[in-house]
Amino acid sequence: MTVSRPPEWSSDLSRAVHQEPHLTGIDLIDEQHRVLFRMIVELREAHFGDERPVIVIEHASQLYQYALVHFETEEGLIESYAEPFLEDHRATHQRLIKGIRDAVLEYKRSGNTIPSSLFDRLDEYCTHHVNNDDVEVLEHVRVGIRNERLELLTSDPDRPR
Repeated sequence: MTVSRPPEWSSDLSRAVHQEPHLTGIDLIDEQHRVLFRMIVELREAHFGDERPVIVIEHASQLYQYALVHFETEEGLIESYAEPFLEDHRATHQRLIKGIRDAVLEYKRSGNTIPSSLFDRLDEYCTHHVNNDDVEVLEHVRVGIRNERLELLTSDPDRPR
């Protein structure tokens, strides 16, 4: 069953995968963001294309699992280096995870459509959360990592000078 495509259904995300606004300067996080963006595009393509429901569910489930791993990684860094930002950041992640989980359950029940609210939430995640919140908070993480490295370098008595 084909579901009609909304206008501009994935062009913004497709471009986002190849552009740099989402770069945080933390290689692992930047690569995870690229993977997440690609997975969102693939979910849209499966949903709005001719894919069988089982394939759409597989894409959504993979996105859910990968998002869990990414959020755990990101939250671990924030907890270590920018703890004051952790609670709000974690709450945003939890809302997105709940939205993906609820959409998968709804899709399994109905068998024909993922709620448009999930795609709206995913778009918001990519365009606002990653490009603004992540970039801002992870700048504090980068500074914390840099300061930790500098402290290690300057406190090593065996380091050649």
